[in-house]
Amino acid sequence: MVRPKHGSLNAIILATFLPVLLALACSSVTATPVAPGKYFIWRVTNVPVPFYLIGSIHNLSARDYPLPEVYRIALTNSQRLLFECSPREQTALTQKFREAARYPIGQDIESELRPEVVGLIKKNEWRLRMKFDQLRHYRPWAIGLMLLAERGPVGPSSPRSMDNYLSREAQRAGKEVAGLETVDEHVAFWREMLERDGENLLLYTLTHKETVGLLLDKTRENWKSGDVAGLSATNARLRRANPAIAQRLLDRRNARWVTRIEAEMQTGKPTAIVAGAGHFSGRGSVIALLKEHGYTLEQL
Repeated sequence: MVRPKHGSLNAIILATFLPVLLALACSSVTATPVAPGKYFIWRVTNVPVPFYLIGSIHNLSARDYPLPEVYRIALTNSQRLLFECSPREQTALTQKFREAARYPIGQDIESELRPEVVGLIKKNEWRLRMKFDQLRHYRPWAIGLMLLAERGPVGPSSPRSMDNYLSREAQRAGKEVAGLETVDEHVAFWREMLERDGENLLLYTLTHKETVGLLLDKTRENWKSGDVAGLSATNARLRRANPAIAQRLLDRRNARWVTRIEAEMQTGKPTAIVAGAGHFSGRGSVIALLKEHGYTLEQL
């Protein structure tokens, strides 16, 4: 088997694949198991209006709906919802990611990847229903994400993602929606993260199809049971193997978001914050930072 150029392959895939598609990268801090009936939703109890933090997951299926009642209550009680990126800018976000996914004219994947990895792409082109002459114009991480989508639509904008559902229902009810990050901030961040380990992501998806499926299933089950400890355990290797990635992926973004979230609390509007569940778990999480700032939170 072809080996990655550097680093721990498992840590890299946890640092790149899960956060991008599932947003479930968690810290290695051991959490106390939650009691039965808890979900990935918290309410800030020491502010005068309803204020919720909702940990989302992107790879739900039709049988996961309707969502538990607690999510509907949070949606009903909120006047404003903030997502990682504003749903109203989804078209611009999609276009910019498409542009980022392709090489500029005059470049292609053969100039970036080792010959043996290019050979693996050619052997697997049937999985993507595209010829190599088409695939060669896409960056390694983009091909990796195409392969990950074999199991069905994934990502925040996929038809059955929790983000998409809450966004659609919020806008249908005439509620305000906005983003914690601008489109340019969001794309620039993920492009940097993905391009650092693009070949490793691609290689993993080419050679570990069954493992990817198990990761998807495990993280979905942890989310459904509100098992913060379980999700933290799934990604416990991340901080040990790649502390710099964990800092870029989680810590820096969480710190920026908390500043924005506190500003939202000052508006006096009932609000729900919707972001990947990993941002609400462990050391340096949004939950931990808000508690450090004096807020009281209750997991519902």
